[in-house]
Parts: sequence; structure tokens; C-alpha cells
Amino acid sequence: MQALNDALADTERAGTAMRWLSGGIVSTVLSDLDSGRRPLTHEALDELPAGKVVEHIRSVLVATGTLPQRDEQMVRLERHVNDLVTSHTTAEGRKILHRYATWHLLRRLRRRSRGNDTTHTQLTVVRQHLRAAVHLLDWLDGQGLTLATCRQSHIERWMTSDDVRHRKEAGHFVRWAPTQKIARDLSCPAVR
Repeated sequence: MQALNDALADTERAGTAMRWLSGGIVSTVLSDLDSGRRPLTHEALDELPAGKVVEHIRSVLVATGTLPQRDEQMVRLERHVNDLVTSHTTAEGRKILHRYATWHLLRRLRRRSRGNDTTHTQLTVVRQHLRAAVHLLDWLDGQGLTLATCRQSHIERWMTSDDVRHRKEAGHFVRWAPTQKIARDLSCPAVR
């Protein structure tokens, strides 16, 4: 009796897999890859709407050796950084955020990972540091200030206000800005 139940369960799982393969975006993507309408590359899959289906197809193609391995967390992080930077309201803010994210946060992360895949924790920390920079720049903009015109008293007022998010992570950005000559004489306590 158990063997019959196992066989029925296997048949049901096979039927579910076949329905999944023949429906919606899965069949379209697989058909496009098979026919050559879409090249079999990570970049071609990146052009598709992000979601679990595309992630699963990609993971199967990587597991079978059809596509090379790549650091998916880093790719997600790069997309997130690009989206956050390009959506900032001011041109000066976009320029500063791009510089901070690309030449400081991402470069530092790549150096620290030494060719290993980025961990979820590393991804989260970089996102938090970038969001903190965005919040600070938005607050400065609301005060009619820029990073260049900001003074220590402004940073202290921001740090003690009730609506501050990512207060601890913002210190990283505040300490970075004077080293890049974007701001002067700003400091923020470092927390380990």
C-alpha cells in the first residue's frame, strides 16, 4: 500500500512539474532560449522581470553548468544601488550617492569578499549605509542645505531629531564625506 501511495505522489509531483513548465512565463522563457530568440546568458535573463520563476530557471541553468556561476547577491546589490541612486531627487545628490556607493561601498565590499560570494548580511549592511546617506541628503535638502554647506551643528541637530532613521549607519557617510572633500569638518561617532 505504501508503494502505491509513493507512486501516486511521484506521479502527482511529475504532473505539477509539467504544468509549471508548460505555463506562463516559464514556457515563454524556455521557448525563447531554445529557439535562440533570447541568448542563453545571465544578461539576457537579467532583462526579464525579476521574480522567483526567473531565479529558479537561472539556478537550474547554473547547477547544470549551462550558465557560469556568478555572485547573485552582488548583482542584486548593484541593481539596488543603481535604482536608489538614479531615483534621488537632486542631481548633486545622485552624483554624491553614485560616488559613495560605487567607489566606496561596493569597492570595499569586493575587496573584502576576495572573490567569494557576497553574503546576505554584507548585502544588508551596504543597503543600510546607502539608505542612511539618502535619508541624510534628503533631510539636508529639506533644510535648504547641501553636504558642502552643512556644518557640524546641522549634523548634530539631525542626529538628535526624533524622525531619524539609520542614525548609526549615517555616521559612515558623514565620516566619508570630508575625506572626499565633499564636506568640511564633519564628524560622527563611530560605533563598533
